[in-house]
Amino acid sequence: MKTVAEESTRLAEARRGVPWKRWGPYLSERQWGTVREDYSDNGNAWDYFTHDQARSRAYRWGEDGIAGVSDEKARLCFALALWNGVDPILKERMFGLTNSEGNHGEDVKEYYYYLDSTPTHSYMKYLYKYPQSAFPYSDLVLRNRIVWHFEHGLHCSRRFSGRYEVILWFTKGDTYRFDLNPLRVPQKYPGKRAWKGPRAGQYTGHPLGKNPGDVWTFPNVKANHIEKTSHPCQFPIELVERFVLSTTDPGDLVLDPYLGVGTTACAALLHGRRAAGAEIVPEYLAIARERVARVAAGTIRTRPMTRPVHVPDPRSRLARRDCPPPERSRVSRTRSTPSAGQQRT
Repeated sequence: MKTVAEESTRLAEARRGVPWKRWGPYLSERQWGTVREDYSDNGNAWDYFTHDQARSRAYRWGEDGIAGVSDEKARLCFALALWNGVDPILKERMFGLTNSEGNHGEDVKEYYYYLDSTPTHSYMKYLYKYPQSAFPYSDLVLRNRIVWHFEHGLHCSRRFSGRYEVILWFTKGDTYRFDLNPLRVPQKYPGKRAWKGPRAGQYTGHPLGKNPGDVWTFPNVKANHIEKTSHPCQFPIELVERFVLSTTDPGDLVLDPYLGVGTTACAALLHGRRAAGAEIVPEYLAIARERVARVAAGTIRTRPMTRPVHVPDPRSRLARRDCPPPERSRVSRTRSTPSAGQQRT
């Protein structure tokens, strides 16, 4: 009760002009990669100022820090600087990703907690989980969460039917290969032109098509799929082809540690890459060998990556419910009349 009374006194003093609230936890966790620090020519705030650049550049409109405290106008800022003895840099700010480094990932990727504070900030409690091993700055960076929508599957009666898989694409650091051109798709308005600015009158879209985005729609490998084998969870070759074409060069080695029936190997070999993998099920390994041999011979059958999803003819019986059911074929059956000696009694 004494503490509550003391804080009430401080609040009353603050209302009379005593500057109890002049200092507080007003410092941002993240200033890098925000529109406040965007001085780019194209307005791309996230790519212009990344977390990795933050330790080497000065901010113009703010600051950031760990468990930071500042005056009410952030003119004088204080924060922690930590070192665990193994990191190559001092830990002065939270680690995070820009929008292009993750799927809408402009966010801090660490654990920190504001546990307690009085209204006047005369008492504050904060918890930060600082790794004691080397922080994985250069390890895997999530670039995309790709949703593969395949439209068909088991029909559920007590929940929504599952119709997608999520593919996570990571890179190790910021140096990686990505070629969008082999995957571009037709634009909705290819004839659209810019109507103002330095490109007025010119086509606004890329001549090869647009970015396909992170939601891909094509069939999964069902019983009647041209690539179907005995594997119960087989992925189509066209799914892997998209990654092979966009993230590797001809001659590169594509590794699949869970080879299955060789879908990844087939996708790699079809486009001039090398392939390696591991599989512990002899049946699947035999199928993979057979499929790879068919790729080498040029006889493997696949669903082309450029083929659009099938749209049924609206006049067909499968697309309508106003058609009478088809007549069943009638088979005439001739009954033999039993002879007198075969009459039942």
